[in-house]
Amino acid sequence: MDAEEGRVLFAEGGWALLDVRSAVEAEAEGRPLPRLPRSLSVPLSPWAMKYDVGAGRKVVSKPPVDGVAFVGGVRAAVAKDGGPPPGLIILCSGVPCAGVGGRLRAEAAADLLKEAGFRVTCLPGGYAVSI
Repeated sequence: MDAEEGRVLFAEGGWALLDVRSAVEAEAEGRPLPRLPRSLSVPLSPWAMKYDVGAGRKVVSKPPVDGVAFVGGVRAAVAKDGGPPPGLIILCSGVPCAGVGGRLRAEAAADLLKEAGFRVTCLPGGYAVSI
């Protein structure tokens, strides 16, 4: 899907936006979209900044993806937002991630959510594209 298709689905189709970036990325990159209705944030990768004594500084801790916890977090966020939308437009940083085999996190998240019965699509380019 391109940015225009995403814009139309969100505006006219009632789809929700799902940001799957980690808290570390969101803090570093900021949140380029305004806080909108039907705009959810559930990190696929629970990365965090932690102090590493050996390194003598804070480093990014990158535990493996827990698909069950991620899907549960999305279900909880959707329920809190007022129930399931027709679908989820998944966004990430648009940068390949070693933690998901070099794929985009949005693609990995889409696979997990499709298996769980969600209707999903990804926005190529992630947050580099604005809808």
